[in-house]
Amino acid sequence: MNTGSELLNNLDKLHTTELGIERIRRNLSLDTDDVVAWCKTKIGSADAVITRNGKNWYVNVENCMITVNAYSYTIITAHKEKKSAVFTAKTKTNMLCDDIRYLTERALWETENLMKCIPDELWSKRYDGIPMWKFLYHTLYSMDRWYINPYDETYQNPSFHTDTLADLNVIPGEEYLSREQLEYYFYQIRDKIQSYIAGLSDSELSEKPENCDMSRFRLILGQFRHWHRHMGVIYGFIIEDAGKWAYVLNMLGKYPDAPMPNYY
Repeated sequence: MNTGSELLNNLDKLHTTELGIERIRRNLSLDTDDVVAWCKTKIGSADAVITRNGKNWYVNVENCMITVNAYSYTIITAHKEKKSAVFTAKTKTNMLCDDIRYLTERALWETENLMKCIPDELWSKRYDGIPMWKFLYHTLYSMDRWYINPYDETYQNPSFHTDTLADLNVIPGEEYLSREQLEYYFYQIRDKIQSYIAGLSDSELSEKPENCDMSRFRLILGQFRHWHRHMGVIYGFIIEDAGKWAYVLNMLGKYPDAPMPNYY
């Protein structure tokens, strides 16, 4: 029985990115030119089981899981259901991964909001020789490399990356990354992380990714430590120079209805 009436009533709003189309088509081995239409049909079918967890809808239908952002109606990913890791909002055997999904979604929202809270006049301002944009890039690059598998042999740096661009021990010369470049990079990272955690099971947390000597759980916890430490640094710069406090969700706070940026 289908219970996700809010999602069903907004099927016309469903969309995805080019990366999302490629990912869904690859994950499900689809032979269709219109991935969004395919997803709409599956979500609207009588056999679809729809659950809501945090910012996302999860649609279990015909042995696949479709993940949709509940606010933007972006189809984040879809993948074949793993029998050993069936995800529902109340699956007790995946309680740890449910918490990881919940907190990661909140952290991703806070990161996007923080980026949009950086005033244009502070974007290139230097703090101890390092421009604001480099503090942000250091944060994003670490998320990109370390949240899933820092030893992934297929990983590709962003096109603008150089050896020292994310290194906070190196004061840049004329290098510069624009807000548009880093926002686009963030959305790529967000899509990748959301796709990864959508199908993650508790049993996989203790396993080590290929070529890596750390468990998936340690990598995720390590990134929360690093990620939020550097977000805190950027928060401090904004508060000191602009006198504004970027909004944070905390553990149970409500997602604001207003568009970003959001302040206290």
